[in-house]
Amino acid sequence: MALTTDYANANVNGSSPFYQKVLMALISTGLAVQAEVATTANHAARSAYALRVLADPHGFTQLMLPAFTVDAALDPAIATDANIETRASAIWNAYAVQG
Repeated sequence: MALTTDYANANVNGSSPFYQKVLMALISTGLAVQAEVATTANHAARSAYALRVLADPHGFTQLMLPAFTVDAALDPAIATDANIETRASAIWNAYAVQG
């Protein structure tokens, strides 16, 4: 996806609507991971990562925001909350297993 003004602004000051939607999606995903049963695949890593994200949601939004831009459905101008939440869930393991 091309770099958009909204994405660039999100990285600069965190006040763009896209940044705020990603922030909320990461918090929501972190809470959902904490509620998972312990037998969920990679739960220990997922849960540990969730605790880190929930402790510093803005820092982790800055870290993870680029991963939201590789999906064409997440054009900041048209991305829905559901699109963004789906992406957060989809990339969670990739970040969690790296520590």
